[in-house]
Amino acid sequence: MRRITRAVCSAALCAALATALVPAFAPTASAAVIVHAGVNATSVKASAAAAKAVVAFRADLNDLLASYVRDYGDRLSEAELGQAKSLIAQADSSLEGVKNATALTASLAASGASKTKVLAASRAAERAFTSSHDRALAALNQVTPILQPKLGLFEAFGAKRDADAKLAKFAAVGTQLTALTKTINASR
Repeated sequence: MRRITRAVCSAALCAALATALVPAFAPTASAAVIVHAGVNATSVKASAAAAKAVVAFRADLNDLLASYVRDYGDRLSEAELGQAKSLIAQADSSLEGVKNATALTASLAASGASKTKVLAASRAAERAFTSSHDRALAALNQVTPILQPKLGLFEAFGAKRDADAKLAKFAAVGTQLTALTKTINASR
């Protein structure tokens, strides 16, 4: 009889422990499902890569533009130098917007935000890129007439080569952002 009583008590105790512990673990299991309800791992990796690409491009472009001011700035009048620095600041500000938009996309994707939110952020990053690209082309069209008469033939060819290379890299960032939006849209 004691064995039966002990077995019943053990079973009751196990049932009580299971009843007490299962609700404690249930929210954790639900939270794990919610965290993964956003976009797939490919989209998370692609958003992080896009954000890093924008940061790297911005730093690279700033270095190039700073070298132009350093190398050719003394050939410009105060007004021309001021205009060139203003255009550089505008380009950097524009790229700051692209950086922030891609960082938000990466953050939302990594945090498990809904696909709708991540997709909206990715589309906003694409729009920021398009705006920035248009501004970069406009700035290039404004700075070229300022610098061109101040440069020697080989310097002008080098500057043109550098500008074309940077615009190609910038276009590649845009292609990466478009691909990111497609990847997010295709996820789960």
